[in-house]
Amino acid sequence: MKGGSVILATSPFAVSATAQGFTASKLDSGITAWLKHNGLEIENTMVLDAQNSRIAVPVERKIAGLTIQDYYMADYPYFIDIRNNGFNKNNMITSTLPQLTLSWASPISVSTAQNERNVVPLLKSGNKSWTNESLNIAPDIEQRGTLGAPNGDNTQSQLLGVMLEGKFTSYFAEKESPLLNNAAVDSKAKDGSKEGEVAKAEAAAEEASKAGLQYKSPITNSPESARIILYASNEFLNDDVIRLVSVANNDLYLNSTQLIENSIDWSLEDRELLSIRSRGHFIRTLMPMSAEVKMFWEYGNYLLGVTGLVLVYFVRRYYTTKNHKRQEQLLASS
Repeated sequence: MKGGSVILATSPFAVSATAQGFTASKLDSGITAWLKHNGLEIENTMVLDAQNSRIAVPVERKIAGLTIQDYYMADYPYFIDIRNNGFNKNNMITSTLPQLTLSWASPISVSTAQNERNVVPLLKSGNKSWTNESLNIAPDIEQRGTLGAPNGDNTQSQLLGVMLEGKFTSYFAEKESPLLNNAAVDSKAKDGSKEGEVAKAEAAAEEASKAGLQYKSPITNSPESARIILYASNEFLNDDVIRLVSVANNDLYLNSTQLIENSIDWSLEDRELLSIRSRGHFIRTLMPMSAEVKMFWEYGNYLLGVTGLVLVYFVRRYYTTKNHKRQEQLLASS
């Protein structure tokens, strides 16, 4: 409540990678009530998007009676591929990012009735995204089709990152400080009289002194400059997730860590650094393309290369023939 910014990356799910694939479980972050007090709520579902990043899926192949484990690149809707339309281009935290892969994210709900602060959406999924409550997140193309995940009927964009700016009311404004021994404090103030309140305050100060704390009355409100930046994913900064995305891009993936760096710079009011930061170090991920479009560009490149070679051959032959004729004319005239 003294001001500043709080940056959170949390969701109701924890995901771990095992030899058999991905396993998900419910997770109690311990800050759900605090977020709800500030008008933020993360739904107990995961967001899946038709526009997603690919991952390497292990498969077993039998060759000459031998079982060989192989890998192939497959779509994975839980790895949401956020592009231009998913970023807030008016905010410098996200305006410089070309792409972001957000893994196992959950939708965020913002209470407009409870929030008189400035609400700034930062990240959104695509219009072809949906939600699912299942903890079975392992890709299964044989049972679930090409996406390897359960399909959804109600597709719409989901809010995955948001920032609140303004004055906040303390969650402990009308509660006793959790740092104090409330039982000892309450025992010295059984009635609601003025003397009882004085005794209660003195007991609180005494308990705080024993604990090595400097007791002060609770801060009920924050200054207007306070911020909460929330990203609804537990795992997108995980080393294993970054490694998976890096394998798919054949390069070290740094866009997710860049998002956090931008958030810290924004929180520290270092916006000049954000404005001059070079974009050359970003992973320039290609736009998602269908198999037909990929084939078109692949064969187009082959055709362009062959056409260029043929053109060079005929141009060279033209100038060689022209040079021979000129030399013949010089010899004839001499």
